[in-house]
Amino acid sequence: MQPHRIRLRDPWDVSPTDDGGTVRCRAFNKPTGLTVGDVVRLVVESAEGLQSVALNGRVLEVARNRDVAGCDIFAVLQPRNQLELRVAAGGQIGEVRLEIEAKA
Repeated sequence: MQPHRIRLRDPWDVSPTDDGGTVRCRAFNKPTGLTVGDVVRLVVESAEGLQSVALNGRVLEVARNRDVAGCDIFAVLQPRNQLELRVAAGGQIGEVRLEIEAKA
């Protein structure tokens, strides 16, 4: 079964960093209907320029597979969340989304 996808589209607040990169921030609400054992992954496509990911002020350990980055965020989700992506100078990122897989 395919995971349920929630795309985190605009609006993103984008601000420059001292080294020429950008910080991209976006708020989102916790998806409803989650239960213990569900998996909620944050996925960033075309992530070659991605330097770091923070959720609610906590820097996350991100796994990379080619140019896709992702991590499980279920344990750190709050009712209202603030996502922060740091992108290198000249770097780009693609689609950002949540992927939800219900427990079996």
